Order: sequence, then C-alpha cells, then structure tokens
Amino acid sequence: MPHSVLIIDDEETIRKSLGYLFAAKGFSVSAAATIAEGLKLAWAARPELVILDNRLPDGTGLQALEMIKAEQPDIMVIMLTGYANLPDAVQAMRKGAYDYLTKPVDIDALEIAAERALETQGLKKENLVLKMRHGGSHTGVIGNSREIHKILLIMGLLAENPDTTVMITGESGTGKELAARTIHSLSARKDRPFLDINCASLSEHLLESELFGHERGAYTDAKEMKKGLLEVADGGTVFLDEIAELSINLQPKLLRVIETKTFRRVGGTRDIKVDVRIMAATNKDLSNPENRKNFREDLYYRLCVMPVHMPPLRARENDVLDLARYFLSQSAAIKKNITEISEDCEGYLLAYSWPGNIRELRNVIERAVILSQGPAITPEHLPHELLEKKEHAVREERADYPSAPCSLDRLEKEHIKKTMDFSRGNQSLAARLLGISRSTLINKLKKYNLL
Repeated sequence: MPHSVLIIDDEETIRKSLGYLFAAKGFSVSAAATIAEGLKLAWAARPELVILDNRLPDGTGLQALEMIKAEQPDIMVIMLTGYANLPDAVQAMRKGAYDYLTKPVDIDALEIAAERALETQGLKKENLVLKMRHGGSHTGVIGNSREIHKILLIMGLLAENPDTTVMITGESGTGKELAARTIHSLSARKDRPFLDINCASLSEHLLESELFGHERGAYTDAKEMKKGLLEVADGGTVFLDEIAELSINLQPKLLRVIETKTFRRVGGTRDIKVDVRIMAATNKDLSNPENRKNFREDLYYRLCVMPVHMPPLRARENDVLDLARYFLSQSAAIKKNITEISEDCEGYLLAYSWPGNIRELRNVIERAVILSQGPAITPEHLPHELLEKKEHAVREERADYPSAPCSLDRLEKEHIKKTMDFSRGNQSLAARLLGISRSTLINKLKKYNLL
C-alpha cells in the first residue's frame, strides 16, 4: 500500500506544490486549508503523515497538533512555520511533533524529514510486534527518536537469539549497561542471573579470580574453593563492561569461553562446562585498528557478532525532554510536589550538548529537584554550565558581527558559522534555519573553509 499524507495549510500554492511532490513519490495525498477540514480528513483518511502549518485561519498548528495526537497518537506530524522560534519548537515537541521546519520550505529537508518520520513509524510498529512476542515487557529504555527505535528493534531481535554474543559501544553515560540488561530481561535467559563486572576496576589477578573462580590453595589467600561469575551465571548472562581494558593474558581465556563454553578455575585441572551469554561494552572505538593494539583481533570479531551502538544524547534531541520528564517522575519530585519543567527550562535543556549524556541529564534533573521548591523546575535551578552555554552563544553572536562596515561575504560567513555552531554541526538543521538547501549550505561551507 502507498504511504498517505495529509497537508494542512491555508496557502493554496503550498498545498498544491507539496501535493505534487508527494504524489510524484507515490503517496496518497489529501489536503485541507483549515483545522476543521484537516481534522475531518484525519479521521476519515487516517494518514500516516501530516504536514501542518503553524498559522491557520481557525487556530494555531499547535492546537491542531494536540487534537490530532489525542485521537491518533501514531500519526507523524511535521510542523511548518514562517520563522524559527525556539519556544514554539519546544511546544511542538512536547505535543508530539516529529519535526519543525521553517518556510520557505526546503524541499530536500522536507523529503528527509518525511522519510525519517515514516521510518520511525515503521520501527515503532516492529517494536510493538516484538514487545507482544515478549509478553509486553517494558524495556526501560526511554525515548521516541528514530535512533532509539532502531536500538529497540535490534534489542528485540537479540532477545530472540539468546546465545548470540553482543558488543555494546557508545560514549560514557549513554546507557550501555541498561541496554545489556534489557536484552537479557527480554530473552529466554531472563529468569537466570545477570552478572556484571567492570574490567578496568580490578587487577588482572583479581579479575581472573572473579570471572573464573579458583581452587583451594591456588594461591596464598585461596583458603577455599570459589566459584567465578561464569559458573554462578550458568544459564544467564555475564556482562563485561570496559572490555577494552581486559588484560592481554585474560583475552585468550575469554575467547575459549565464547567458543567452547568451557573454562578452568584458577589452579584447576578440569574443564567446567557452562551455558552463558557473553555481553561486552566499551566506550572506545575498537573498530579502529589503532585502538586495538592491545586487544586480540580474534576476540574482537568474536564479540562483535552483533554490535549495538548507543547514540550520544546530542544525536537524540527528540528524546531530551522525554528523558528529563522521566527522571523528574522517578525522583524526589513526587514528595516535593514538583510536577513539571518550565518552558524556559526546556529551552536550556534542548540547547545544551550533553557531553556527559544521559547520566549528566539525570544528575541535572536530580540537582534541580533538590533546589526547587515547586511546582516546576525553572532555569535558576540549572547548573551554571547550561546557562553559560546559552549566554556565551549570545555574546558570541554579538561579537561575531563586525561593528565597522564590511563585505557581504564576511557577514554571510559569520552568520553561517554562528548558525552551524547553534545547530552543533547538524547541516540539515542549519540549512533549515538559514532557509537554504543542504547542498547550497555545503557549497558555502566549502567556499568559506568552514568544513
């Protein structure tokens, strides 16, 4: 079946041009000039995608968005507006919009946004099927972005293959351990142990004993036999965090466990058979040979049967507010009767790059809850670095523009540089804010040596 789109815009030229665009791509197209007409078509046609103008004769696009999402929460909505406005963008995201584009519409950007919106919708449906297969289990992974839906789909597939070795990569604070626990909890191993150990936290000697156990008398302090994690977790999962720090002497022993499901305790002479799934995680890019100088290639490829990459929070902008509200609901805010995050505060959260990822966001919300007296978290409760980031951007913007007369090229260069900084290097977003196509932006970046 062809995809379906509903275009709600009071400008006839936009309705027709966008209608031709989507029809040429095989979409079933319907169009309306008012909210009232649009709602009737939304109920009747049940479109997968809605292109919604923010200013309409009988109300605002935000009002229409709220009504559409209340009845059909799975519809993907892309908002259009005549000017970039952060508060409106925040409101649109809060009410469930997938994207927020400025007019005049950059056709390339709209096509990309529509394609990603429908891909996200497809991933949602596949995730729902997987969730039903696993008894409706909640993953604990918060987010509604395309990136997270891809991760959830991979997690579901890995849960259905409980013997596959997994390597989870990503920056610190992106939720690698949560991903491992989620895969385990959705799998047939869920009723067996999930045991984790940090390979960087123990010396080689202690780590070997913790993993493999030891026989009595194996060394001076070994007064009695001890079972290791691999033995205790029989039937379950062993999660090895910071696997890149694993001693070169222990790597062949781990490889043997993965390949034969057998090992020997320290000081032992007999093989012990276990049925465990090995999951590992690292914040290093081991796909780069330069980072694998002290890591066996055969072990790396054995661990990477099914790699899972946890994206940084800066690549999941649509998830920041969902995560923030989740952490608010899980904190002491309940006792203090703090029920919301102010709109100004949300703007700061969205503008920040989150170098510490989800862990940093959780800590920021926890701190804000401690400082707030309710009923909402406001900018004054945020740490200095979040506020400074935005203030510094304003100061930079003022400083970037020359006070003396200068060429148009110089002004254009400074404006593009400022917009790229604001969008944190996201070329598609920067192009939308500048009102030009992405290809035009790339040409200008090359022209001004900004790439």
